[in-house]
Amino acid sequence: MTGEQVSISGIASTIAPRLVSVKSWGDASFLGLPMTYPGGSFVTVRLTHTNGGVRVSDSGFAFRELESFGVSRGFSRTAKIEVIPDEDLHS
Repeated sequence: MTGEQVSISGIASTIAPRLVSVKSWGDASFLGLPMTYPGGSFVTVRLTHTNGGVRVSDSGFAFRELESFGVSRGFSRTAKIEVIPDEDLHS
């Protein structure tokens, strides 16, 4: 490689905003991610406030995708709800 080397963190900081789309509607924001479910549709997650934190959810789309392939049997036991405490959002 010749010339000045660009840092990986610089590249990541430049491209990250172009990879994710953000739309807000009502009391929720939706993040369009550069990932796809097995069926080919893009992953979107919804962020909403909840008691003491923020809830991140795909509204059950991952479960429905797996269910359509007949492999959802163990999914409900491994998926869980996790609340991100407000104080962790500001660190």
